[in-house]
Amino acid sequence: MKETLLKAIRLNLTLTENTLINTQKSQTHFLLFRKLELINIFHNFIVQQTRIESDLCLILKL
Repeated sequence: MKETLLKAIRLNLTLTENTLINTQKSQTHFLLFRKLELINIFHNFIVQQTRIESDLCLILKL
């Protein structure tokens, strides 16, 4: 009975450890996704700024 209890405790610890690892992976994936979103927003901003500057240059040349 003692061995069965120890096996159950070990299994529970393993499951808990795996759950924690999966949670960390999920959080890491979420943070990476958010980082990519922010990079995309920043890139779009730069592209838009470049277009505005280009348009202004064309207007000033007229």
